[in-house]
Amino acid sequence: MLQNSTPTPPERSTPLPAQPQQPQPAAPFYQEQHGYPGYSPLPTQSPSTGKIALKYGLIFGAILVARLIIGYVFTLLFNQAIPQIRATYHLPVSTIAIYSFLLTAFFTFLDWIIYFLAGLFAARQTRKISPAVFACLWANLCYSVVSCLLTGISLVYTMSIFAGRSALIASYLTSAGINFAVVLILLHIGLGTGIGALGGLLGKNIAPRQTPYFTR
Repeated sequence: MLQNSTPTPPERSTPLPAQPQQPQPAAPFYQEQHGYPGYSPLPTQSPSTGKIALKYGLIFGAILVARLIIGYVFTLLFNQAIPQIRATYHLPVSTIAIYSFLLTAFFTFLDWIIYFLAGLFAARQTRKISPAVFACLWANLCYSVVSCLLTGISLVYTMSIFAGRSALIASYLTSAGINFAVVLILLHIGLGTGIGALGGLLGKNIAPRQTPYFTR
């Protein structure tokens, strides 16, 4: 006897749920740009080179101004003591001139050290030589303003002493003008800035390198 059986449809297989994809971490900017796996520099934000040059120019310019005022007072006291020194020790004029030259050379050497340090610190922070030069120029500006002021005071005082003696006044003005031009233009703006550039070269070479960090 035949049994009437209805074929059962095949069972549908339940699809497995899709596995969620894990988001891949974005590659650091340095890796995307240069293709170095696992390497990225430490992000830093440094001030502009102009601001750094201005900062060190004003700092060492203030030091130069302080040195200038101290040297001016010391030189003034020395000049006032010259007659007594000559009378006490019977020194010729040539010896007094040598002492005066050595005093000027000592203060000029101190100024050059200040310019050298200004260039060194500016270049050490920026790893460039140009900010060292600009820092020295800013320091020169500070020195020049105060030097012009002190020179004007000295001229007024000297002309009041030599009142009525035009020949002495003319001689003093000529000597003071030559001295001012040599000291300011040659020894400070010229050699001082050049020595500051040498300090900048040293500061650039000893500047700390940017420290990288590694990522996995």
